[in-house]
Amino acid sequence: MSDLGSIMSGLSVERKAPKGEGKHYIPFSHKEWAELATAFGRTPEELEPKQIKALILALKAGKIGLTSIPAEEPKPAEAPAT
Repeated sequence: MSDLGSIMSGLSVERKAPKGEGKHYIPFSHKEWAELATAFGRTPEELEPKQIKALILALKAGKIGLTSIPAEEPKPAEAPAT
């Protein structure tokens, strides 16, 4: 979990003129938001920022965790037909 802090620190960007004390935002491109929505099983219109916030806060609180996905073994190349 210690690596999560370093990963997350690169994602948060402080707004130049915050609307409120201590506010931050994370800018997503439309493509990135669509990929997140797909991962959540939703359309981009259905996915709400508060759902992403809840996920991040649950990670921080240790209520959920992350595991590494093992890399797939490379498949041997097929022998050429003779």
